[in-house]
Amino acid sequence: MHYFLRSWRWALLLFSLHAHAQQSACDSLEWRFEVDQFAIDGDRLMADFTDKGWTPEFFNSTATEITIYGTTDCPGSTPHNRKLAHSRALYLLNYFDVTGFAGVDTVQLVELPERNCTARHQGYRQSDRTSALRVCLSSQPNSVQMNNASRYEGSTENGDFERIDLPVDSSFIVASGPKKTLEVSTTLELSNGDEIILEGLNFYPGSHHTLPEAKPILKKLLELLQQNKSLRIEVQGHVCCAAKPNQDGLDDETGDFKLSWNRAQFVRDYLIQNGIETERVTYRGFAMTRPLVYPENTIQDQIKNRRVEILILAK
Repeated sequence: MHYFLRSWRWALLLFSLHAHAQQSACDSLEWRFEVDQFAIDGDRLMADFTDKGWTPEFFNSTATEITIYGTTDCPGSTPHNRKLAHSRALYLLNYFDVTGFAGVDTVQLVELPERNCTARHQGYRQSDRTSALRVCLSSQPNSVQMNNASRYEGSTENGDFERIDLPVDSSFIVASGPKKTLEVSTTLELSNGDEIILEGLNFYPGSHHTLPEAKPILKKLLELLQQNKSLRIEVQGHVCCAAKPNQDGLDDETGDFKLSWNRAQFVRDYLIQNGIETERVTYRGFAMTRPLVYPENTIQDQIKNRRVEILILAK
């Protein structure tokens, strides 16, 4: 009976989507995953969007309604599959949170764990391990209403994603001193001890992988080190959304509570893989002890804190 009800619910959803498509012009994209994966390569994501004509200009000038889906196949526990379906959908949702396109009316999140499980012990099926994006032209006036899914970068013991409003222990937070900002279109005068914000170098929630928009500033940092052969830096990773700022976040891709360290290591590895000498780049994580924005009152505040900075060790 349990599997019949789930199958019936899925059929009803497909029917409602078909009916909606009849009333407005819609198009969709789907991405398939290997087992337990949820990240989409940023270059692939942007290329797929471009092929559909979904450029930033399109989303800024065209009133649209967006629905994002995350699904799983059958193997694994139900709590694990619920979390995985959420992560697959959230990966796409965060792109629209960051960009804030003027034309986007609504963004809805739909999670469908074990979507086609109609019998016990069904095996793996990649066609059910997906995230999908449906874009429909909207006749409504623009008023962005983002689905406000939880973005805590730790995790509760029972694995659910309901936001838990805990009192934040601010005693661990270190006051931030003056910082410089490195942007793609600017140059900086550097001195020993400078703390540098890398404008646009932000990350997916619960992940050490950067958003697609981070590629230009990563390349800018690489060029800075290539042009200044004696420059040595420390890469510093940070997280958002922590009830206890001195406790690091869970990295959903590695399963360890070293998210700020993993973000810093990701940037360090990028630099080394592109020819920068290992001894010129160290790294460390600060959890949420050094936020740019505190307290975090909006999703944009969380995105700003979910970042990597650099410290100039020697010029």
